[in-house]
Amino acid sequence: MLVLKVIPLFLGVMTAWALPGFSRAGELSLSQSLDLARTRSLQQIQAALQETKAKAAMDSAASQRWPQISAQAQYNSTTNLFTQVPAGFQSAIQAQENLVPFLSPEWIRVGQAKEAYEAARTDRVATRQDVELLVKQLFFAVLRDRDAVQRMDQVTREFQTLLNYLVPQFSVGRAPRFDVVKVKASLSDLARSKSLTLAQLAGEKSELAQLLGFKPDEDLDLKAVSALPSMPSSLAGDDLKGNPTLRALGQRAEAARIGLDADDFARLPSLTADFAYGYTSPTFNGLETDWNLSLQVSLPIFDWGLISSQREQDRADWQLAQNARENQKQQLTSQLKQARATAQANLEDQKRLEALLPQTEQASHAALKQYRGGAMGIVETTDAVNLWLQTNLNERNAFYSYLTDLAQLERLTGEKEKVRYE
Repeated sequence: MLVLKVIPLFLGVMTAWALPGFSRAGELSLSQSLDLARTRSLQQIQAALQETKAKAAMDSAASQRWPQISAQAQYNSTTNLFTQVPAGFQSAIQAQENLVPFLSPEWIRVGQAKEAYEAARTDRVATRQDVELLVKQLFFAVLRDRDAVQRMDQVTREFQTLLNYLVPQFSVGRAPRFDVVKVKASLSDLARSKSLTLAQLAGEKSELAQLLGFKPDEDLDLKAVSALPSMPSSLAGDDLKGNPTLRALGQRAEAARIGLDADDFARLPSLTADFAYGYTSPTFNGLETDWNLSLQVSLPIFDWGLISSQREQDRADWQLAQNARENQKQQLTSQLKQARATAQANLEDQKRLEALLPQTEQASHAALKQYRGGAMGIVETTDAVNLWLQTNLNERNAFYSYLTDLAQLERLTGEKEKVRYE
């Protein structure tokens, strides 16, 4: 059973390479990254193994419902003629079954194992959604930092052009030393910011590569996301019914409750039937067929507190499971409200900054032109260029933060509605 569960995951790895339009040498889109993560991530394989284990436990519990059939053989021999049994050799097929199955704790615990299996299946869905959320977060982070590096390179070229203009002017005494130092300091700040951003970008790419099943040092060329999707109306409410993490906790609480019910049936009498059919004889020669039927009634009277202590443990497990679900629900409710408010704020911020970008770019170019004409000082000029850069970085950050917020809302609502990022 374990092999049958895991094989499709590894087959999916081979299928992922044949995705339409996917080439390892080309750009990797978000949808292709999600397809790769679903089949290659270790988290997905781990969740599949947990589901397989829970399925085996359910099957094991269900097998206790049916008669237990076994083959038995026994040979007795003694030199004491007074204690020797008449039938020294026995060989039989034996079947044993509880005649009151619906009152048996074993039958009740089959339902408990089934709920645990359903929780494992739901956990697998939650794991898939967690992996997809992580892929989206890393994907957007890589694009954000990549765009930031491009914006810094653009501004660096502007400052370098200005420096190339100032050095000859300074050498002939037409430009003050402070102006040259100020531009060099701005270039130094840009170089430091770029180096830190590149280091962060390398870490994000490495983590994303491993999540997609590539080597950690493999350079990923990601396809840009240019669309800014609107927030789906279904993500605007407080509906957490579809959240798989919350549903799995509810299923575990139900499994614990069923275990508590099973403890109540442990005090009831049990009626067991035992049927055997086979051969009996004092020796190996002259075997004769025989059958035997026995009924046994068992009523627990005193068990040194075993049933009571087990029931207290199961009651505590039930209460812990209920508290865990309620605690998780409170946290998810707060996260949902915060994510929605943050998404709205980032969307409005991005729109404002996008409208402001052309103005800051024009102001930057105008400042450089005015400085060369002697109509503006170096401080105002560098401030204008840095303002253009900062507006660019803030707009990109708001853009990808909004996309990340949408991904978080998808996860919190259990993917009630898919956001189209591409």
